Parts: sequence; C-alpha cells; structure tokens
Amino acid sequence: MRDINRMKLFLEKLEEQWKEFPDWRFGQLMYNFMSTMGDPFYWEEEVFLEKLEIFIDNLKK
Repeated sequence: MRDINRMKLFLEKLEEQWKEFPDWRFGQLMYNFMSTMGDPFYWEEEVFLEKLEIFIDNLKK
C-alpha cells in the first residue's frame, strides 16, 4: 500500500503552485496544465509536481 502521508505533501505543493494564478479556478488550472503537459494518468506524484512547476514557470515568463 502506498504511503498515505504523500497526499498532504502533494496537496501543499499543488497549493503553492496554484497561488501563482489565484484567479484561475481549479478546473482552469488543470485543463490548461494537461492541454500543455499531457495526460497525467501514469505519472507518479513527483513527476506531476515537476511538470506542474515547469508549466507554471513557463507562464510566468
């Protein structure tokens, strides 16, 4: 069984990234992210967060 504690860390990191664009609804964030970065179905949480950080960094440029 996967470590349940990974969820809290993942959600905290997601919150940090989302705060960069606080006017976006969650659905907007995910739609824009996935349309750019691809389907996250098989990604582990670490990969998801890495790609989310890249996505957000590119938007801030």
